[in-house]
Amino acid sequence: MTRFLSPRLLTAATVALSLGAAAPALAQSKPATPGDAAAAAGQIEPGAIYSGQVAVIDTNGDGTVTKEEFITFMAAAFDKIDTNKDGYISRKEAKGLIPTEIFVVVDTNKDGRISRKEYMLQAEKDFAAADKNGDGVLK
Repeated sequence: MTRFLSPRLLTAATVALSLGAAAPALAQSKPATPGDAAAAAGQIEPGAIYSGQVAVIDTNGDGTVTKEEFITFMAAAFDKIDTNKDGYISRKEAKGLIPTEIFVVVDTNKDGRISRKEYMLQAEKDFAAADKNGDGVLK
């Protein structure tokens, strides 16, 4: 298990990208670990990434998440959450995905919305915090 500063932002990204065609399959699959079960139940351990999330982010299937894979994943999630495609995540778009306490932290300029720049900056910070040995890979 790898630790993140704002795991709920990662969880929101995972949920957002799971919507649509993949949702029925995900709803039928069982969590891979007790941590995945906790995540599925909304009981997120602070700062944790679970194997189910790694499986979604790890596009080359090597069992690790590179910074490039993580950033690509988070950018795609931003695009999915930004339903009106204006380049910002409003509180309305974030509702049910990004808790208020995370929203206000990511909204660094306090304009009531999260820009792509703010979102991706938080994603970069989260990856750096989780990459304890600085090798650019999360295991």
